[in-house]
Amino acid sequence: MLRKIIFLEDILKSLSIGIKCLLSKPVTKHPNNIKRSSKFRSNWTVNREICIKCLKCAKNCPSNAIKRDLNGFPRCDLNKCCYCNICKKSCPKSAINTN
Repeated sequence: MLRKIIFLEDILKSLSIGIKCLLSKPVTKHPNNIKRSSKFRSNWTVNREICIKCLKCAKNCPSNAIKRDLNGFPRCDLNKCCYCNICKKSCPKSAINTN
């Protein structure tokens, strides 16, 4: 009988902690909510004269930050970019420039 009471007390403590966490505000902010300037860590540009629009950079991007713009050229969302430079290495024409 004593084991059941201790077990019930543990369950009630766990539930109270869980309810407090659900009702409180989050301590950290999600990184997508943080706006970065265009000069944060690097600038991402495509030389449109060299680019052949193959989008190998977008296919190899681990964070899916590169999408096609209206003209078919790749465009990087720096809020999603993890700055790994895989896109730059995968471009067959070396059209991507990161500063």
